[in-house]
Order: sequence, then structure tokens, then C-alpha cells
Amino acid sequence: MPATPSFAVEVTFPTGARLVHLGRALHARTDGEWIERATKRFTGVEWLIAGVEPGSHDAFQQHVARFSAARTLVADLTSDPRGAFTPPKPVTPIVDRLMADAREAYVFSSEASLRFE
Repeated sequence: MPATPSFAVEVTFPTGARLVHLGRALHARTDGEWIERATKRFTGVEWLIAGVEPGSHDAFQQHVARFSAARTLVADLTSDPRGAFTPPKPVTPIVDRLMADAREAYVFSSEASLRFE
């Protein structure tokens, strides 16, 4: 699990649409007060980008639901040095779970792009 504090980066586009990147903040040990403040501030964003930690799919799914984002982009945020010690875990299963909850969700992989119109 991440040892660093949870953070969020928000971008508001000229149209008013908002994108929020939560890094690796949504896991089983996410601070309850932090998630409460984050969901109040970022509920209903257009795009929510977040990485999922291995073994935290249940907590991730519950946290994501609280944001009511129009689209969730699930990222593999395991860096190269960390990846050398951690076996890769595909993010596709959690995207499938989010879609089963009637959420619009996508795998957000490195060196790829998505276009929304």
C-alpha cells in the first residue's frame, strides 16, 4: 500500500468539465476523513483517473462509486522500479467490475490515449 499521503489533482477545462487524478489514493487503508472531503469536493466530475493497488479491488470499487464520475479511467500506476519487485496485475478485472455496476469505465494504460467527444 502507498506510504505517501493521499492527494488529488483537479483540472477544470474552459467548458467547465472537470478531470480529477487521485493517483493511488483509493485503497483499503484510505483515510476516512480524506475520502469524505474528496468525495464532497469532486462528486460528479467528468473524468476520474485513479490507480488500483493489488488486493484493493473491493475498496477501490466502493470508493469510486462515491464520486459518481461520468467516466472512470483505471490506471496502472506501478512505476518501473516498483514493478521490478511486484508482479504485474492487470487492471481489466476492476474495469469489468465497474462496468457491471453500470459505470462508464476504461483501462487507462501508458503510451495510449483516449478521446471523448
